[in-house]
Amino acid sequence: MKKGVSIFLLCILFFGSTGNIGYGKELVKTKNVIFPESTLANQTQTINIPNLLGIESISVDNGEVDYSVNGDSVEITVSNGTPIKVQTGGEYIPSDTKYIEGHTSPSYNQDGYVANNLEKYVYSGSYTTEQRKTQTESRTSSTNSFPNSITFNSGGFTGPLNKSGSSTVISGSPAASKFVSGIGNTSQGKQEIYKYNSSTKKWTYSHSVTIAPWITQTYNYNLDEFTGPLDAVYTSRSAITEFPVPANPVNGQTHIYKQYINYYKYEGNVSKPDTRVWKQIYSGTVVKPAVDTRVYRYRGNATKPAIDTRTYQTVYSYQVTFEYKDWSVDPNSIVLEGIPLDGVTQYFQIPNSALYQKDKNVTWGIWIKPKSLSDQTLVSNGDIELKIGNQKVYGILEINGEEVNLGFEASNLHLNKWNLLALSYDGNNAKLFFNNQLVAVKSITGSLQYDENLDIVIGKSPSSNASYFNGEISQFSIWDKALSNDEIALVSSGNFQNSGIGTWKFTSVTNRLSYDQSVNKNHAEGFYFSPLIVLSSQEVSDIGLTLKWSKHSQAISYELKRGKNILYEGNSDTYSDRPLVSDTDYRYTITPLSEKGEGVATSETFKTAPGSLELLQVPNNLTFAPMKLNGTTQKVSESFLNKVIIKDTRKERNGWKLQVIASPLISEDTFRLFPENTIKL
Repeated sequence: MKKGVSIFLLCILFFGSTGNIGYGKELVKTKNVIFPESTLANQTQTINIPNLLGIESISVDNGEVDYSVNGDSVEITVSNGTPIKVQTGGEYIPSDTKYIEGHTSPSYNQDGYVANNLEKYVYSGSYTTEQRKTQTESRTSSTNSFPNSITFNSGGFTGPLNKSGSSTVISGSPAASKFVSGIGNTSQGKQEIYKYNSSTKKWTYSHSVTIAPWITQTYNYNLDEFTGPLDAVYTSRSAITEFPVPANPVNGQTHIYKQYINYYKYEGNVSKPDTRVWKQIYSGTVVKPAVDTRVYRYRGNATKPAIDTRTYQTVYSYQVTFEYKDWSVDPNSIVLEGIPLDGVTQYFQIPNSALYQKDKNVTWGIWIKPKSLSDQTLVSNGDIELKIGNQKVYGILEINGEEVNLGFEASNLHLNKWNLLALSYDGNNAKLFFNNQLVAVKSITGSLQYDENLDIVIGKSPSSNASYFNGEISQFSIWDKALSNDEIALVSSGNFQNSGIGTWKFTSVTNRLSYDQSVNKNHAEGFYFSPLIVLSSQEVSDIGLTLKWSKHSQAISYELKRGKNILYEGNSDTYSDRPLVSDTDYRYTITPLSEKGEGVATSETFKTAPGSLELLQVPNNLTFAPMKLNGTTQKVSESFLNKVIIKDTRKERNGWKLQVIASPLISEDTFRLFPENTIKL
């Protein structure tokens, strides 16, 4: 940097409305913490409040309260509270009263409920008092014969009624008789039949025949209550019709001699009965006796006494209320990943490029989560720099050969929280942004200069091993434009899509390389970071081994090398490497990969097992004497038509000899003949 320095500081007045990089805006909130009941008067409880900025006030409902803050953790200690008695066992069942009725006794004792002297009441039925009244009744009869008294029984009333006065005729008349005549007329036709007697030569009367009209001999009289049978009495006869006598009659022959009609009238004695109806009045006093159908029961309140089996102990209970500040998380804000730098040796370096040496229209932006406010360099190439120094946050630019400083109080940074710092220059104005706010600006027309011409270093001074950053970094970007206030707001919310001429996103798996997300692919290299995964071997033999490595949560694949040769790329955690030379050291390197970068590789050396010389297989169905390999007896026949297989995995080989002792051979099936003392290998 040039010696000439122009410092421009603008105090931040409204940090409560700063940007929402993963946390939103500063808010004051209230929280209640309940301490569970305990026999201890002094109690401690630790709670976690994400994005905590500080405690504003704290109080407790009884006793005393103290607290300490460590990052997002708040340790609360309460003491000297007011003891309270709490139940430790048993139970209290309060007394209970119920109303009963229909009980048959004045005392009640059922299911724990007890009552005495219950109220007696009419459960059912009623009581009617005795009633008396004068009752008059009448009786009628067809004869004048009545008893002196009668019994009354109606409507519940009963009693004797006596005659009242003499009986009287209320209807009818006494009995009578009379003679009636000429009542009705009737007639009867007759024919007189004569029979001829040839001996006497005469016709003599034989019989008569009744012909129409027919006489009714009896007439039933019924008039004016008089009744009785009347007899038919002859009164006269009509003219007689005579018929001629037949000529030449024969003995016994009959003929109608004459025909006439007799006329009759009815007469006789008739009578009427005694139709008189007699009435007798009776009078007297009748009684309706008292009626008691009442059924009595008992009613009232029965009480079950309270039961108390409770046991108690003395405990302490606290409710702490405190107000605190935090950053309210915006649901639409980005979730940042990051990589911690130890503040001692670790940093990232981006190779210098003419692409980054813009004379104007440039913006640098970096997301940091600082652990302290000590002097430390955030990012610098010696000419453009963001750093913390002397309790200030500085953005430094070299313009027209002059060092221009813009800054604000470092106490406004939020420790252990994500903070966005951005520095821009458009040829007329240099601007410093904190989160989504413009916090410092200086008007100066000119051009940026790059006299130092150094690589961009994140996490320490680019020219010395000093001023290391202690905290996390998430992302560093360079834009080939001076971002507007609105664009800075979009950047702070994670919604600005233009990655500029360089963007590097850091996670725990990018500690070796953080890939440049822009088209320039100028990757940032990490220094002094430790390997992330463990590499081991298993199933080691004389011809190979299996490699096993631990997985990293942010790695999407792994690259395995033997020496400089890539053996495998993929997301598995094992790989079998064979064939190899026995009794030999092999150097393997495993590197975790992600779309944002690479982790520090892990390298290990593994040695294969010592080799051996063995006869593995010979034919069967042939009878061999024991076979020797280099003077060592091996084995006899095994499987039909199999080859002779000899394994030699020795690292240092000095040859070998197979000795077979045989006589002329014929196979058991007689199909094959082997020459004497010969065998083909």
